[in-house]
Amino acid sequence: MVVEQAMQTRLEEVNRSKDLTGSTAEGQNWNIFANLAEKYRVSLKNEASQTRFEGLIHGDQKVFSTGGQSIGRIEKLLPGAAGQVSYLVIRTAYLWGRHKILPVELVRDVNPKGIWLSIDRGKFQELPDYKTDASLAGEVESALWDDDVLRVTDYLEVDVRVKNAVVTLTGHITGIMNQERIERALGNVKGILGVRIHLVADDKLLLNVAEALAQIEGVEGKHIFAKVQNGVVGLSGQVISAEVRGLAEQYAANVPSVRGVINNIAAPGIDLDTEDQRFLQPSIGEKIIFRDGLFGFVKQVIINRNNRRVVGMIIQGQFPDQQLKPGSMTIGETQTPDRLAVIPIRVIRYLTSNSGFLLIDSTETTRYQDFDPASFVAPNVDWVPPYPYCAENVQFFAES
Repeated sequence: MVVEQAMQTRLEEVNRSKDLTGSTAEGQNWNIFANLAEKYRVSLKNEASQTRFEGLIHGDQKVFSTGGQSIGRIEKLLPGAAGQVSYLVIRTAYLWGRHKILPVELVRDVNPKGIWLSIDRGKFQELPDYKTDASLAGEVESALWDDDVLRVTDYLEVDVRVKNAVVTLTGHITGIMNQERIERALGNVKGILGVRIHLVADDKLLLNVAEALAQIEGVEGKHIFAKVQNGVVGLSGQVISAEVRGLAEQYAANVPSVRGVINNIAAPGIDLDTEDQRFLQPSIGEKIIFRDGLFGFVKQVIINRNNRRVVGMIIQGQFPDQQLKPGSMTIGETQTPDRLAVIPIRVIRYLTSNSGFLLIDSTETTRYQDFDPASFVAPNVDWVPPYPYCAENVQFFAES
């Protein structure tokens, strides 16, 4: 079997893919707090110092630097991974009410008068300003956009979330080299307390798919090629039977990080021109608009477990069901109740970032079944759903 690689990737480069914080966000602000730790000779990973004042620190306490100088009051407490207080947001009594982030390790003492720090006022001023999560998310997105390469490759594929100043990145990117660019971009954003990177690189994923396809053994005359773009695997080539073609699709889909498989492998009895090979992923909660203007919202998606692609949507909305005459939207004087309809993905005309448009009128939904839990099964607990879905977002057709 021949697997066409989209790009050359050294295994040692692939193994460098990492989560910058691992399982914790504490002490991981590489752009400021590491330098402060060196200056003050304190360890920002000292768990004992983090728990020493647990329960004694609370909002609105006064804060004093060395020498008893009043600095301000505590505005907010930021938790660490284990739930303990890791950072303090301090509203200063000067500098026009600015807010500073202070690692709890720099607290020397807590008493009824307030909180006493181990640094003076000058060192306190070197601490980073506190920024809201929304503000940090905007700065992170701007930093990614400012990179000339990321702007034209992976910018739209990276989902940025910020909570308590910890940045989480998820999605699929072109390659491990772009992850390094992302890390450098984040290093220019001040006020980040931690970064969790959960990005899947296409070049690494392609290697995993190639290993999976190599498991198809003992078949003569098979020529299978694979490529990956933003987590979507494209298969092409030629095999001797539809069964081998199906095996290739399943083996590629069994790689957990694959978003979906588009199978363009030629085989006897397979008409590629009649298959809908579009890769569409309607978002949960997305507004789906019928041709006549009525609409519903995506509650769940139905995924083909053999290729991890969405084949249908469970849409909730007020539109006719099989018990109503076409065009009727009332039952007597009562408005049509909400309905859960199973709509195939093939009737989608196109999707935008927040809306979907269908090829059918709402009255045509009478041709499609209502959602019946008995006709579907939920994924197993160990099944990893394709990005960006969670397991509770997904249903499979029940096997007959």
